[in-house]
Amino acid sequence: MSRILPIFFVPDLTRAILENRKTATRRLPSKKVIEKWYEYEDFVCTVSSFDGCSSYSEKEFYEKYPPYQIGDILYVRESAMIHCMKNFDKKVKMLFAADNSLVEFTVSDKEYDRLLKWSDLNKFLSPYWLTKETARLWLKVTDVRIERLRDITEEQALKEGFINTYGFIRSPENEYAEPPHTAREHFISTFLAMYPGTTEASWLWVIEFERCEKPEPCILNGIDSGLENGICFGYARSIDDDEPCEMCKQCRRCTGNDLEDME
Repeated sequence: MSRILPIFFVPDLTRAILENRKTATRRLPSKKVIEKWYEYEDFVCTVSSFDGCSSYSEKEFYEKYPPYQIGDILYVRESAMIHCMKNFDKKVKMLFAADNSLVEFTVSDKEYDRLLKWSDLNKFLSPYWLTKETARLWLKVTDVRIERLRDITEEQALKEGFINTYGFIRSPENEYAEPPHTAREHFISTFLAMYPGTTEASWLWVIEFERCEKPEPCILNGIDSGLENGICFGYARSIDDDEPCEMCKQCRRCTGNDLEDME
């Protein structure tokens, strides 16, 4: 069953995803997992003198705690501003910082009431307050692995949304006035600057993804579809009769029938 999980991107990287220039992201293992590794390493050093004691390498240890799995569906939490709200039909229009685009959503009563508290601030809000109901960008995880920062290739750096600026025309007026660099060089220098204490030998999670559509309401509510492109297994309907539930009436794929046939 696909999990629905959040992922954060700053506006520049969100824009790269929207422009189909970014299909991968690298993340440090969580602080909690790193602390577990240090505790485990201390334990191994203590008992290493015993015969038959085996231990995990740092990479093997991290691989036990992946942040995402292949097939996970991710909704991008990004900075946005509430542009306007309409109470009679629970519609909310959001202005997104990444590309200044306006997107309208129909939300639940509970989400509408939550957003109403922020509607008068007239500023871009932290990505942390964005939920599945107002996420415009959805991703499907296609690969998860762990590797050192220094192992990134030029091709992989391009997938991260970075560019090679050799050969660009330079002038004080354009954004490429700094010394030329490959995409790999730029990614490594940027990552090291963003995370002090990180080195080129640091282990990073590599998550590759592709854009996808927002899942059907049943999937968002934690119910998996019966078949990838087929009918559901029957959870869509009431046990006592053939009337589809309200959630399934919103599902384009439920029971293999069109909405018109179901209603």
